[in-house]
Amino acid sequence: MKIYNYGKFPEGIEYTYGEISELSSDYDLDYLKDFDEVYYWYAEAGYEGMGNLIGILNGKWYMHNMGHCSCYGPLEELDISDKNAYDSLEELKNSCSKGLIVEVMPLIEMARVKG
Repeated sequence: MKIYNYGKFPEGIEYTYGEISELSSDYDLDYLKDFDEVYYWYAEAGYEGMGNLIGILNGKWYMHNMGHCSCYGPLEELDISDKNAYDSLEELKNSCSKGLIVEVMPLIEMARVKG
């Protein structure tokens, strides 16, 4: 498994929430153990967080919004069911709204370069 942290807020959106952070706890990383590659950005403020993740698992691409409150963590609601699977990175990109594409485009570009 390869994990790449974008390490900053995506450009083009004003964020006044929290500070950029890493997914480093065994608890969080356990959710990602089966992925081949993961690309993400994440910010946290206390017990809350926000961010986005894309990853490839068994040849399928997945996207996950890591926004959460104190009731759960950034990956606890990760859904890797068929309804959230894309056959290609381009298909995943084309599924994004104009607002979402701004948040995930840096991750898509990382995946194209590193993957």
